[in-house]
Amino acid sequence: MIALYFDGRKDETISKEIVSGKSVRITIQELHMSLVEEPDSTYFGHINPDSGSGKDIVSSILKFMKENCIDEKSIKALGCDGTTENTRASNGSISLF
Repeated sequence: MIALYFDGRKDETISKEIVSGKSVRITIQELHMSLVEEPDSTYFGHINPDSGSGKDIVSSILKFMKENCIDEKSIKALGCDGTTENTRASNGSISLF
């Protein structure tokens, strides 16, 4: 792998829960992130971090790589959008990776 690019979005998912013996529909916000390998823009995978924090994003990416037997040292470059969760100097996903 030469470069790993990632981007995400928050989606609303409808779920059912039992409250006081009744089935109730609730809406849950989930973060979905796509991972793309460069060059060639090959789909690499999909993760669902617990939150949009840089720490959770990096943790989810590293967990995905470990589960798929991919050495993180094989990544030569990272790419993402310019949101603060990714670019913050101290806790952004790029600086934490």
